[in-house]
Amino acid sequence: MITGLHAPNASWTSEDRCRLRVSGLQAVELMAPHTTEADVVQLRGLGVSYFLMRLPDSVEGATGRWKGDHEYANECIGYIKRFYPLGVRDYQLDNEPNLVWPEGEAHSWRFLLNLVVRLIRSSPDVPRDVRLGLAPLSWTPATWASVENVWIPQQRMIQDMHNFVCVHSYWQKGKHYNDPSFGGNVTHWHDSLLGSSRPYVITEWASSVHEVPGVTPQEAEALRIMQYPQWLRWVAERTYQPAQGTSYVESAFLYIVGGTTDWVGFHPSDKILRSLEI
Repeated sequence: MITGLHAPNASWTSEDRCRLRVSGLQAVELMAPHTTEADVVQLRGLGVSYFLMRLPDSVEGATGRWKGDHEYANECIGYIKRFYPLGVRDYQLDNEPNLVWPEGEAHSWRFLLNLVVRLIRSSPDVPRDVRLGLAPLSWTPATWASVENVWIPQQRMIQDMHNFVCVHSYWQKGKHYNDPSFGGNVTHWHDSLLGSSRPYVITEWASSVHEVPGVTPQEAEALRIMQYPQWLRWVAERTYQPAQGTSYVESAFLYIVGGTTDWVGFHPSDKILRSLEI
């Protein structure tokens, strides 16, 4: 299983690149709107050998407008056309649509993605070895019922059009780091919810312990230094498939190396980054 870092949700800075260097990790999940070709070249110079790119969302962030099929497909194709020559082969298509699409329109989202994937696949600008990832869903106590009863049934209808399945894994209490309802949800997705034979990619994972009232930054750091290597080992061991000789989880990307201040609580310290070298 590949361990990597999630790129900032803003332009790369020297501080972000320094954190990557400290981690020693060789995989990065890029965010399309905030990444340039020069960034990829620089990251390769820091030793990154594998990239996954999160393509733009199906909903326009500023207005909440649903994008049209050709509009959205062409936007995604544009990024693939730019970054494929730089060695980026894997792309996450959309992100947590259950937070921005009304539950009653989940079927419309599925219909849109069905068309968009077909348009991307048929484009002469998209090489055949490009891989597309099924969008991760927001998985919290507030969304559990909707995910299981509404969104997963829609995803089942289009999962075979994708090459891998994306999942977001978060937890807060220490005992929940491998709980199927929280940090261990990739096993719930694989074993029960989606049941896909496709590989899985955990495109975001982290502990949100810093959001617990009364927990100091020092305590949050100490908990993460203990739990993060524990979580990585657990995922690799729990998802290992003896017959295939590999884990069904291909890669996992720690959220988030840098970016806007609203996510600063997740930015890993040097000590946390060094703890990832398991």
